[in-house]
Amino acid sequence: MEHSGLAGDESKDSSSPTRAQRRVEKNRMFFDSPRRALGLVVDEVADLPKEFLEKYNIEEVPFTTRFPDGEFITSKEDIYQKMKEALATGRHLPTTAAPSFKNFLSVYQNALKNFEKILVITISSKLSGAYSSARIARSVFKKPEKLDIFVFDCFTAEVGEGLAAIKTQELISQGKTTEEIVEKLKEFCPKITLLACIDDFKYVVRGGRVRLPKIFIGPTSFIQKLGIRFLVGLKNGKVKFFGASLGKDKARILAEEIDLQRRGGAIQVAIAHADNLKEAQKLKTELEKRPQIKVLYISSVSPVVATHTGPGALLAAFHPIDK
Repeated sequence: MEHSGLAGDESKDSSSPTRAQRRVEKNRMFFDSPRRALGLVVDEVADLPKEFLEKYNIEEVPFTTRFPDGEFITSKEDIYQKMKEALATGRHLPTTAAPSFKNFLSVYQNALKNFEKILVITISSKLSGAYSSARIARSVFKKPEKLDIFVFDCFTAEVGEGLAAIKTQELISQGKTTEEIVEKLKEFCPKITLLACIDDFKYVVRGGRVRLPKIFIGPTSFIQKLGIRFLVGLKNGKVKFFGASLGKDKARILAEEIDLQRRGGAIQVAIAHADNLKEAQKLKTELEKRPQIKVLYISSVSPVVATHTGPGALLAAFHPIDK
């Protein structure tokens, strides 16, 4: 029936394109449209602002967060309340899983529709299997397309990874090649410092990223109730203790530690919070009171990160500004 109708339309005015012809032309224009030279792919842990992802058409690979009974968590808003309920009722806390190679493969295929080449930034391989999955997905492609995908381990995480991604996009916008960008990142990423001030350390311990004998978990929680906050962070891709500070003002504690570690130099900072926007904004204000500190953005952590930090955590990453 549709063919008959289209034929009849054509006979009335042979100069007018049919719906089928218009559809073919639209598809042809889509596939023939020039792809941009180089695009960026990140994993969910980078916690980049949505506006930044959309502006540069950056693809994001999701992690998996779910409770042992099979309930999946995809919303940043849901994770905190559900974790509190789990602790109150004795329910097991959620577990996390890195993206599978199929997750990466799907994202690569989408990204290569818009870009001739893609650079993939992943969380530290010492913290997650994401880097391994990303490389396996690359191996599925055959040459020469395989050579259009480069996977880079940034050896940091969270907003530290976000800073690495922002630097990468900056270099892409400058027209740098993949090889040039990778060399720059090898110099840049070791300069990123990631710090976190945690409300309740048991989440970090239960997440398995910090090893602490069970006998010490109770005393640690008690110490925190007394107003002592532990600072943890990343060094060489691994979680490390950065010390402890007296007081419950996490924004002040982090601001002072960042100010100490920057040693008077100019820095750029990214901030993330776990259901704690008020303190994140306070940290931004505290930092910007000091000279030569620029805060790029504030974001909320993804469910996979929230599982390991627990509610209330405050994180900040920074790097020196090149002169």
